[in-house]
Amino acid sequence: MCGIGGILKITKPGERHQRIPEAWLDAIDEEIKWRGPDGAGRFRDVVARPDGTVVEVALVHRRLSIIDHEGGGQPFVVNGCPGCLRGQTRRLDRRRGARSIGAVGRFAVVFNGCVYNQQFLRQALTEAGHVFASDHSDTEVLAHAYGEWGFRARERLDAMCAAAIWDSSLARVVLFRDYHDEKPLFVTRLRAGSQRIQAFASTIPALAAMRRACGSSSPVAPKRVRLWVRFGGHRHSCGPIREFDGVFRTQFNHVPWFGIPNAPPQTVALPPHDQPLSFEETVDLSDALISDSVKRRLEADVPIGCFLSGGVDSSLIAYHAQRQLGNLTTLTMRMPSDRLDESKFAVEVARQLGTRHVVFDASPHAADDLAHLVRAIGAPFADSSILPTYWLCNGAAEHVKVALTGDGGDELFYGYQRQMIPSLSRRRREIIRRLPVELLSEANPGSRSSKLARLVRALRTNTYRDLVSIFPTADYQALFSVVPESEWWDKNIDHSSARAIDEWQYLRWDILKKTDTASMMSGIEARAPFLSRRLWAMDLYCKLPYLRRERKAVPRALARRHLGGHVADRPKQGFAIPISDWWRSDFGGLGTLLFHYLDKPRPFGQVHDVLPINMDYVRQMIDEHWAAGGLTPKYTTRHVRKRDHGQRLFALVSLAIWAEQLDERGWVSNRPD
Repeated sequence: MCGIGGILKITKPGERHQRIPEAWLDAIDEEIKWRGPDGAGRFRDVVARPDGTVVEVALVHRRLSIIDHEGGGQPFVVNGCPGCLRGQTRRLDRRRGARSIGAVGRFAVVFNGCVYNQQFLRQALTEAGHVFASDHSDTEVLAHAYGEWGFRARERLDAMCAAAIWDSSLARVVLFRDYHDEKPLFVTRLRAGSQRIQAFASTIPALAAMRRACGSSSPVAPKRVRLWVRFGGHRHSCGPIREFDGVFRTQFNHVPWFGIPNAPPQTVALPPHDQPLSFEETVDLSDALISDSVKRRLEADVPIGCFLSGGVDSSLIAYHAQRQLGNLTTLTMRMPSDRLDESKFAVEVARQLGTRHVVFDASPHAADDLAHLVRAIGAPFADSSILPTYWLCNGAAEHVKVALTGDGGDELFYGYQRQMIPSLSRRRREIIRRLPVELLSEANPGSRSSKLARLVRALRTNTYRDLVSIFPTADYQALFSVVPESEWWDKNIDHSSARAIDEWQYLRWDILKKTDTASMMSGIEARAPFLSRRLWAMDLYCKLPYLRRERKAVPRALARRHLGGHVADRPKQGFAIPISDWWRSDFGGLGTLLFHYLDKPRPFGQVHDVLPINMDYVRQMIDEHWAAGGLTPKYTTRHVRKRDHGQRLFALVSLAIWAEQLDERGWVSNRPD
């Protein structure tokens, strides 16, 4: 679990090659060091191609030590391994006219993540003639796997990872990604005269700072900012995503990864394609796969715990982890609101399982923590649950260094209420669309009235995106004075498409980004058993049914089997804070923070130069939000509608913090893109 970065510089024949400046590496290192407090390292290499082209690489690494403290340091260099030499020579022979440019069998790896089936791969590679220098480093396993199988090593990995491998024989850097994008990886490209520069890193600020060190600044991308604000920092897309001009996020589609990982013979086998299972058989197979996934994620040389909310997903993970370990530590957050507090349910489940249970309270420094988190991400982030996630991870770091989470359970097993909307009949849709939304109260975001108002708006625009966005169509148009861009998933959404959207958009761009940032800032590694590729393959192989009678029917059946009905039948609550009340009560300085940024003529800095933002509507939202809490509006004396805008205000404050960061560090220019 680490922070990684690197630069590849290519100089054309006849041009004078200039060495990659150490200042560029320092700029990357400074912005990733918070991801790895336990160690640091760098690697350099230069290869001259036969045509005179010079290729130079420089890798940077910051380590959070989890597995093999002594032998797992990075960048990890493999040089002259007999197995790697044979594997690489074999692949070169298969390529027509291919030949080695640099040293065959020399690789350098920087890796962020964990290879869960590393023991099985190590055994297979040892039998193939590979010689390992470390005792049980999964980073070295990744290097030898590439030496043996090349890019197709991805097919054999069961891992969460963002990795870069320098292949000296081909003078290239190969990027590896996990299927669910659990670990971030960003890339950028520059030109300095005839020299081409490519760089990658774990964070946006690392590449922005590196571009600045190169003397390059980029404009803000208006469309990307609008998408950030509307969807909270996430959206569906195929290919590299422009985080801001010149900096892209790689994705599964961009760095392909095919197939289901090969597994040891003793693990659970998936059924044939043409034999769909009954519901009972699906529950049994799910139980076996979840147990196997948890077991694979328990390898570590540090204490292991489990985040426990008392809900179905986290309780199942804790159940299987306790069975495997016998002395599990479970951890939970206590919310300062009875309506949102789940700690009492977590205590009950922990007592039933017999775990060592620890409860944490909300931090009194919420405003400072929010600013710190947004600056670390280097982009606006509009999900307020990042705060309790950070507080939970920060407290957990005093007890464990690896924590299992229930992330992915809702996306895998149809856990969101909005995914049932496609099952509404045409007649019901038409009746709901005609309801007068103006007469529905939206003062309480969790009330049935507010949820119904959101549904009415979504059905009027006939778009699923209005159900998953922070700024629905009407609010979006009022804020930016533009019509929202159309998406392929605007119409004709069925159950499977709704789940796919939540997987590709909400899981990757919100939940996993939130968990990665919060855990790495706290110095712990978060592992999500529900993101096992074999579990997700079960949907294809077993034809997992969508049961309209009950959301999350499979995990609820498992919870009844292992934990009882008091866990299985609990309604979904979600990991939320009373952000709406906290703006008004100034909890942790959040109200002060809101007015510090939004009570300005130009709170969004250079964003105003390329993107018109209706500040009158921003003030109207603040007044409506204050009125919803029974308080006097701040900007008007006339009557305003009572409407909750807690999450929308969170998105705007996040955008203002990010814009201030751009101004302070000089990452962007004022010209529009």
